[in-house]
Formats: sequence, C-alpha cells, structure tokens
Amino acid sequence: MSYPEKLETDKNNILIYPTPTKQNKSLGSPYVELFREFQKKLLIPHSVLFVIGYSFSDEHVNNIIYQALATNSTINLVILNDISSKDIAKINDNRIFKIWGCINNDGKDTMVHYFDYIVDNLFPNIDATKNQEMLLKKFIDYYNENLSK
Repeated sequence: MSYPEKLETDKNNILIYPTPTKQNKSLGSPYVELFREFQKKLLIPHSVLFVIGYSFSDEHVNNIIYQALATNSTINLVILNDISSKDIAKINDNRIFKIWGCINNDGKDTMVHYFDYIVDNLFPNIDATKNQEMLLKKFIDYYNENLSK
C-alpha cells in the first residue's frame, strides 16, 4: 500500500504518514517550527501537558517531553492512555499522572482513557447542563482510588 505525501483535498491539512522517513520529514517546515513552539511552551513555569491518545512511539516527540521534565521542575504531565508497555510508564515522578482503566458507568464498562469518556466527563460542558463539581469529584475519587492500587 502506498500513501500520498499529503492530502490534496484541503491544502491546510498536512499529515506525515508512518514511514521510515517520518522523523526526517518532521524536521522540515512547517513541523520544525511547531516542535520549537512545543518545546518553548513546555518550559513555561507551572505548565501542564495533557496527552490523550498519543502512544509514545515517536522518539523525537518523546525526547522533547523528557527534556521538559528534566529542565522544568514545575511542569506536570497528565497521560490519558494505556502506556503500561512504554518507557514513560516506568518513570517514577510525582509530576507524571498516568490515567487509564475501566470503570462501571451506568451498568456498562467504560474505558476512562477513551476519547468519548474524556470529552463527555472530564472536559467542561459548554452548555453547563452537567454538574461540573460532581464530575470533578468523581474523577478525583476514581484517580485516588486507582492510584493506591
């Protein structure tokens, strides 16, 4: 199977497809500027990086995150993904919060690190139809309960 270099339907959408040259392509424009900005933002004191769905399979991206953890003592990293088999999961650092797992939600098993659960239960509801304090407490209780395991 071959992949096109980029989507032709919309000139604003650019995607680097998984190929052996992926890292080299990400060092060119416009990605190098995006990575530079990413690095800069991670050095801001008291920053928080939320990682949702990233598999930690790209070493060049991982290196930026590791570098931020090494140089910014006030950064926090919140990972919402099952990364149990990845090197980052082995780092014992109280600034790294690793959240994944299954809860019984209204009679059905729900993966807390899945996008739908995150959007429906953890992000603020713009319509304000849900009780945000209750959801936050539920999330914190779940996290504290599973942190002690």
